This record gives sequence, C-alpha cells and structure tokens, in this order.
Amino acid sequence: MARLGIDLGTWSVATLLADGAGRRLVPDPVSGQFWSRAAVALAPDGDWLLGRSAEELRATHPDRYRDDLKRLLDSDRPVYLGGAPHQPSRLLALLVERALRQARTLTAEPIEALALGIPVTFEAGRQQAVREAVGLAGFSGPVELVPEPVAAARGALGENAEPGTWLVFDLGGGTLDLALVRIEPDGGQVVLDTAGDPALGGFAVDDAVVEHLAQTYGIAGPDEADPADLSDLVAAARSLKHQLSDAATAYARNPLGGRPRQFTLTLEQLRELVAPVVDAACLTCEALLAANGLWWADLTGIVPTGGASRSPAVLDRLRARGTLALSGQPPELVTAHGLLPPDPEPEPVAPPVAETPTGPLSAWAGVRGTPITASTAWDLEPVATLTGHTDEVTGIAFSPDGRLIATAGDDETVRVWDGDTGTLLHILAGHNDSVTTVGFAPDGRTLASGSYKKKVRIWDAVDGTQRFVLSGHDDSVNTVAFSSGGLLATGSDDETVNLWDGATGRHLMCLDSMDHAVSGVAFAPYGDLLVIGAGSGVHLVDASTGEVLSYGDDDHIDVRAVAFSPGGRTYASADKDGEVRIWDAYGHRELHSLAHKKCIDSLAYSASSDLLATGSSDGAKVRLWRTSDGSLVKKLDHYGDWVNALAFSPDGAVLATGTDDNSVEIWRVG
Repeated sequence: MARLGIDLGTWSVATLLADGAGRRLVPDPVSGQFWSRAAVALAPDGDWLLGRSAEELRATHPDRYRDDLKRLLDSDRPVYLGGAPHQPSRLLALLVERALRQARTLTAEPIEALALGIPVTFEAGRQQAVREAVGLAGFSGPVELVPEPVAAARGALGENAEPGTWLVFDLGGGTLDLALVRIEPDGGQVVLDTAGDPALGGFAVDDAVVEHLAQTYGIAGPDEADPADLSDLVAAARSLKHQLSDAATAYARNPLGGRPRQFTLTLEQLRELVAPVVDAACLTCEALLAANGLWWADLTGIVPTGGASRSPAVLDRLRARGTLALSGQPPELVTAHGLLPPDPEPEPVAPPVAETPTGPLSAWAGVRGTPITASTAWDLEPVATLTGHTDEVTGIAFSPDGRLIATAGDDETVRVWDGDTGTLLHILAGHNDSVTTVGFAPDGRTLASGSYKKKVRIWDAVDGTQRFVLSGHDDSVNTVAFSSGGLLATGSDDETVNLWDGATGRHLMCLDSMDHAVSGVAFAPYGDLLVIGAGSGVHLVDASTGEVLSYGDDDHIDVRAVAFSPGGRTYASADKDGEVRIWDAYGHRELHSLAHKKCIDSLAYSASSDLLATGSSDGAKVRLWRTSDGSLVKKLDHYGDWVNALAFSPDGAVLATGTDDNSVEIWRVG
C-alpha cells in the first residue's frame, strides 16, 4: 500500500510518496524541483494551468490567475477567473489532483491513504473545505489532516535532536504556524502545544515590499494600481525578496516601463520592511510560550521552517531571541518530510508491572470469570494492583472490547495497560500538568485525555502515539466522554462543554449555558443524549443539536460526577456532600438517593446496570449499591485516603479503582 503526504502550502506544494520502495519526494515534471507553485490559472481556451505554467499566464491575464487559494477557504464566495465563478475548494482540488497524478507515475502500488498539512488556525469550516477538495480530486480513501508545525517538527528535528523543548517557527507563504515540541532523552517527540496567525507570512512581506516600491519610485500603490500592473509589481517584489536570500543588494526590472528602468532593494531595507511581520510573529510565539510557563531562554532551540524563513532578514531577528537550529533542508520541503510518520518498528515486549496482593497475575489474566452484579458483588475480592504512576491516579477507562485500560495521573502521564495481563504497554506524555480524565472512543484505540493545562489530547492507544491536540477551553478540563457514534464531549472549569468530531478533532459546537464549572459528562449508551453535571445542577442535552432538554433542579450541593447506565434507562449524579441521586433518563425524575459521609468523586455502573459503584474519601472508600432500591450491597475498604476514579470492564467481570496511593486496584468475583 502506498501513502501520500501533500504539503498544500499557500505558496508551494510538495509531495512525499511512501511505498514498498521507500520514501521519496515527487518532482515537479515542469521544473524538476521537488516543489511547485500553488498557483492556478484558467487559460482563454478553457484549459487549466497549474504551477509554473499558471505563472506564465499571469503576466498577460492576471484576472485568470490565483495563488492564494488557502486564504480564500474561509468564505463561501466564489473566485472569479476570466469572469467565471469557481469555488475555492474546486480550485484547490486541481492542485491535489495534480499531486496524486504525479505520484501515481512513480509507483505501481495503489495510493490508499493521504495526509495533508494544514495551518493550525484552520477551524472546522476550512478543514471541511480541504476534505471537500480531496473528494473533488477523486480520492476516496482515508484522509488525515496534519497541523503543519507538527509535521514540520517531525521533518526538521528527526531522530537525533538534543533533548529539550524546541519551538518550530513555520513562516510560510500565507500563515504563521508554531509548535512547542519536547524531545525526550530516548528521542521521542511530544507536541506540547500549537498556535498560529492566518495573516502573517510571505504574502505580508510581499505587500510591504510593493508598498515600499510605490513610495520610493512614485508609482501607483496596491490601492490604485491596475490589476495587471499590481500583478507585475508583486512579481518584481518577490524577485527582489528571493535574491536577498544570498545577496546584499537585489535588482529587478521595472515591469511598468518608464523610469527608472530598474528597481533596487538592499538587505538592510528588507530587514526594516520585514521587522513588523517578524515582530508580530514573535508576539504570537511569546503568547504560546507564556501559556506553557516558558520563555525564550527556556528553549533548547528555534527551528525555522517555511519558505518565508529563508530570508536572512527573518533569521536575524529570530537569532536575537534564541539559538537557531537550521534543518539543512530547503524550508519549502521540511513540512512535507514530516507529514508521513515512519513505519513503527515492532515494540519490544514490556515486562509486567502489575503486582498481585492475593496471588499470581494469572488469577485474573485472560479469565474474566463471573460478572459483577448485585447478586455476586458480596464476593468481590482484589486480585491485582497496577503500579507505575508516581502521583495520584485521577482517571480510569476501559476500551470497549476490554483489551486496554487507560489511567490518568497527577504525574502528568496517561498509561495504557493490557486489559488481560496488566502489562504496561505505553506511557503517554505531553500534558505537562496533572491529567484529570481519560475516555475511549467506540473504535477501541482512539483515546482522549484532559488536563489542568486546558488542552485535550487525542492518542492512538494501540501504538502509543499522539494524534492531535484540541484547544478550545479557557480553564482546566475535568471530564471527557465519547458517544457511541464517536462524538466527543469535554467539560471544563470555564463553565462550558465543547463538542468535537472525535476522529478528526473538528470543533462542532460549544454549550456555554452551564453557569458553573463542569465536573462530569456522560453519554447514553446509544444516540447523542448527554448528561452534564455543573454546579448544583444536572442537565440533559441533545448533543446533535445542542438543545438543553432538561435543566437541573439545583438540589445538589456541588455535582462532582455523573454516569449513564449501560441499559440507558437511568443515570446517576453525586456531589461533594456525599449524596448520590439515581434518575429516570426519560423523565428526569429522581428514583433513589444514597449517601456517603464525605465527598464523592467517582461513579460507575456495572455492565448489568443493577449495581452502582461510588468512590469517596470516607471510611469505606468504595461502596456498591443496588440500583433498583438504593440499598447497600458491599463495602470495599482496602485503601488509603481517597478514591479518585473507578470503572467496570465492558463485560462486567472486573472493577478497577484508582486512589491517592498512586495505584490501580483490580477486583473480581472470587
């Protein structure tokens, strides 16, 4: 199977092909270079011209030429070429189609997967426009949209970078994209955060040079020039800018005729013109650094990528702020090199890390045994302890097939365990602060985690890699949950619930009517019915529309957790005074109430729905209740001071509980 990565930049397009013969860049058939201009033109005879051929037509037919397609994707307005309207996504599709066609000439294998680089500032609408362009180009396989600085980090830093924190500064033709990347001592890369500005890039520098030429030589500026003259002036400005990559003075013919016949521009003049653009970019960098508790001096190095970073005028201003690490690759190609991660090497088998308080690990490994129900819970016993976290365990989730267990901790990590043997499979690092919550998607490998740092990270729990980071909350993320259809809900101290497409990270909507910090979210087992715990209220929401179906009765003191029963008929809520309420999901009416002596932080229904587990800080840290009448069935009291998290396995035969003693206890019916 062949894979293709397309860096669909504002200025240029570069394509990386990976197949059985290895990885290589796809050359442009006209220029022979490994990148081509992201330009489209409609010839008078109706033919489409792309790349350099399009630029040749621009000189005589500027009204038939565009090279800023990605900047137009935020609008539904058509682009007019030769007087005819065209949707920006259709024009972008021509560039994708060309990249696919050129790649297919180099491989006999079918191209079955595609990765495209996009700016980090691309919100849901523009991401969807890119996907539409891929579909219009005739590609129907899986498509991954990769943030450009994430790909640039992979392409520039490689496997031999010095451990530390790096800033990837990707100044492309039309956008600024930034990534903070931590290199671990073992060479692993973790993307800590991303940011960007859609208005900064090479085009902003072009505009500054054109304005300088107009003022210096007394010619019509951008606001007054004829479109054909302005197109020629932009071409002259770009020529001057590119020459100054390795010269002190640049020369370009005056394309307007008359005097002077030649424009000149010095590197010192370009430095002055570039300064506002780079300084604005550095302010964006500083905001990103400050959000992560860092400053320039904390960086191991700055990695400049993107075509606009080629200029010494840009590099000099960056060099004044930190140590530059130049990749040695043409800046137009760095992102393309990182779009496709290398094929993972087979992972060595990790030694088991679980300890067993009551016997060998095989007492529960691979043998689920008797389901935990209201009738069998009296015989529940601890059979193993998962150790490895170095601080409190704050969250637990089983994958839908029960083969994986994910745990979150105050030690800033997520850990993934084998659900049959207790073997530690992966340590997922990147949050850089306490991880508060974890949740699996229906596919059994997509894992979401939230932290105090306001971010939600999406992981591949099977291979242990990070897929992307979701930014949208303004305060700590307390809770995450997936629906059966893959919708992701995230709740935060910022008093909102955000809804996302869990597979792509596309933001769908924000529910901002909670009026209190959101402490719990849980989906019904089928459909998009969502229960939300916030302040003293418990709310029911149709997550497909955002409609609030029922507001809470404000009877709780402070809701700390919510849970939906696997059968879908009831849900439960718990508060900091130790009270638990069980509700009818169809009428939002209270059925039963239960009570601990102290705050309850965790709830979980058994697979049979007839048992509810609660975790607290009172003398009996975990209690198991019969949901039919609210009666107490069993107390589990083998703990330290606090139970932060608990979860039943999907088949109901295992209960996992996480505590403030940094461990996860595994229980089953003896």
